[in-house]
Amino acid sequence: MLDDPFVDGFARGACSAEAVGVRDAALRELIGEKKLDAASPVEQAVREAKALGLALAQPRFYVAMHAAHAEGAQVTVGAQIFESPLLAQAMRPAEQAAALLVTVGRPLAERVTALADEKNVLAAYLLDAVGSVLVEELADLVQGDVAAYAARHGLFVGYRYSPGYCDWDIREQAKLFALLDAGSLEVRLPPSMLMDPRKSISAVFPLGRDARAIAAPSCFGCAVRDCKNRRTEPYSPPLR
Repeated sequence: MLDDPFVDGFARGACSAEAVGVRDAALRELIGEKKLDAASPVEQAVREAKALGLALAQPRFYVAMHAAHAEGAQVTVGAQIFESPLLAQAMRPAEQAAALLVTVGRPLAERVTALADEKNVLAAYLLDAVGSVLVEELADLVQGDVAAYAARHGLFVGYRYSPGYCDWDIREQAKLFALLDAGSLEVRLPPSMLMDPRKSISAVFPLGRDARAIAAPSCFGCAVRDCKNRRTEPYSPPLR
């Protein structure tokens, strides 16, 4: 799916929504709903939301490789300097960092808004959830491809980190966008720093030669033990 980002320093492209997929387990975990009888109205609504989401989604991606260096609480990626102790911890063993942007496009988000305006709350909620799962799956897929190319260069990949999570200020999203070609994906960054379309993910992740150090989540150094997003295992590319 992905051209080798180590050749030209970046890769961008598109793929079909079917190639990305919506894992049923991930969707049901997000909506808090177990599989019901196939004839139940909720189960039918879930199936319709998945089908509609796959029909509307326009998955696209951009990933760029940059030199990376961490010192203290600062991380330098390319020409940008980020402030985040936890990000610095994750990037300390890195030689490079990948800047990533993925989106499932505008039509899906617009349909969610339209359904909500029509007071079709269940359909809007389920389609929104489908979009969330799709964009996470797309980010995993692209990161997995980068990991495969990195391995050919003797490098290993770690977890991805996004502005607004943990101690990384969401206002640094603008710096991250300076490392990305967001315009080619038609992703916009308004003053709120919340990307438009909403079902988009921006992130950086480390690459280095020490497999164990690179794969360790920065959560290991975080004092917030009851965080619902806490990672307890080293990173490994998801199996598909």
